[in-house]
Amino acid sequence: MCIVCDSKKRLLMVCDCLDEVGQSDLSLKFQAFIDIVRGRVYDDENKDRNCAMKAKMLDMATSFAEGYMPISKSEFLAKINAFNLPNDSSFSLRKSMRTAMIELFDVYENRLPWALYGGYMFMVTRPNVHVAERLPDLKSLLPDDLPWECVDAVWHGFPPATALYMHILSVINKRTHTVPLHGCGCNHYLPPIQEPGIAKMTVVYPEPADIVEETEVPLSHCLNAIETLVRETFVLFGETTKSINHHASVSPPVKKIDTSIYA
Repeated sequence: MCIVCDSKKRLLMVCDCLDEVGQSDLSLKFQAFIDIVRGRVYDDENKDRNCAMKAKMLDMATSFAEGYMPISKSEFLAKINAFNLPNDSSFSLRKSMRTAMIELFDVYENRLPWALYGGYMFMVTRPNVHVAERLPDLKSLLPDDLPWECVDAVWHGFPPATALYMHILSVINKRTHTVPLHGCGCNHYLPPIQEPGIAKMTVVYPEPADIVEETEVPLSHCLNAIETLVRETFVLFGETTKSINHHASVSPPVKKIDTSIYA
């Protein structure tokens, strides 16, 4: 069996599991993604690379889909607590992000993917949370169940779902008094808190009225981001002088999170 067929089979197995736990609306998005990926040609001159890209896209989608499987509150807390938060001057900020993720889980549970919860926790795991760093440069530090492409897909895919994303940001802002920033160069950080509560640092938005409907919206954008990220990693990914200068300061390395005990 070809690598694309193997990857498709694994994703369909997760889709079946999503159907069984009442996440059929999300399952249909992943099934549609399979059809989109299989029907496109990403490299018409190199068949092996074309297949490799397709398999990678489907594998990333599988990891993303697994993040929608049901998880108990105690299991969620165990995964969140597996992130080691450096005890430094930003420790209070780091703990506040943890509180924000728990608050969001209490509202949305597995209607938001693990790539969202885990991605924001990883953002506050880095020693210097206020330094912009690129996710692909940190990929070796991420937990095995948190590929950088899936985290970055969240940060590209959720903003178009304005109501939902604004509510997520408002919860984070309420707890941390700042907002997570993410750029198209895959850089991410939390800007320093100048003065908690000042207008330019405040995000206030009511909870979306229909959680199920809202949480389905960004998934298509996330899958589109996965496709783009994988394709550009193979073909176009690279640094520009501007981005190198902008992200010249790099934080010290952090220890990789071991989540295998929760598998």
